[in-house]
Amino acid sequence: MLSPVLLAFAGTDQQTLIPFMAAGSKICPFCRRLNGADETTCHSCQRRLTGPATRAGASFFRQVLSTELFMTRFFTGLCFAVFALGTLGSGGLPPIFGSYFAASELLRWGAIGFDLGRFEPWRYLSAVFVHLNLVHLGLNMLSLLYLGRMLEQQVGGARFALLFVVTGTAGFIVSDLWHTYLGVPWITAGASGSLFGMMGAFIGWLYARRDPEWKNVLLRFAVYAVAFAFAFPVNNAAHLGGFVAGFPIGFLLQRERRPERHKRVFAVLAGLCLILSLASIVLSATSPIWKLRKAIEVERES
Repeated sequence: MLSPVLLAFAGTDQQTLIPFMAAGSKICPFCRRLNGADETTCHSCQRRLTGPATRAGASFFRQVLSTELFMTRFFTGLCFAVFALGTLGSGGLPPIFGSYFAASELLRWGAIGFDLGRFEPWRYLSAVFVHLNLVHLGLNMLSLLYLGRMLEQQVGGARFALLFVVTGTAGFIVSDLWHTYLGVPWITAGASGSLFGMMGAFIGWLYARRDPEWKNVLLRFAVYAVAFAFAFPVNNAAHLGGFVAGFPIGFLLQRERRPERHKRVFAVLAGLCLILSLASIVLSATSPIWKLRKAIEVERES
């Protein structure tokens, strides 16, 4: 099962993706040689080229171990670190599918819910790095590495960091407003708001350069996103908020002239994004909120 982000890119014209990729060719997972997009067998080692799902999995591990794409690896690593801390705090195996961390453990590492954003606004950012179970984490990290490989190479690490943080935060602000309007108890977290923001930025970038492919990508992405919304309990408000925030950012980045003039400004902003990301998690872990929730959970179990 792939996320709507990966599915939306699956049928995209390779010529559209070339500005975001080193090449539109397939890379053999065995000998690392380039092959044509339509090739099914590697011309060098003669082994069969893997399908999109297998390539995505292999790409996931290559990107984690890569020495490039610092911002993509930083945010990916931070999500994994928070998930590991949640697993250790739970004192057992990580939840895989259909089960989640206890509410207290999610709140401990930065999840948002119960109007907490109004009293602890850093949770609008910390929630981006918290994931409910292993499948949730895996799908989002696959999408992050896939998109990060293209976007960070194209716009640079500093602008990518700003895009990731701003769209993720915007997504949870919209989510908070929506759930408050509904008036129902809720806890939510995950990087999908940032991922939808990155997709919005990609489509905004295509629109800014007047590439007609933007309509096809948008339509395909909308279909997959709606299908996922009906099939799985996803946070549609955060997705929409991230996407809407990402579109104008992508548009402006494509229209930016002489980006080297703004290099220092974006470098400072990116550094601030990294500091705020780490600080938001620390502030959540030191908040008394999760301890109060933990006490309630213990009392219910006794």
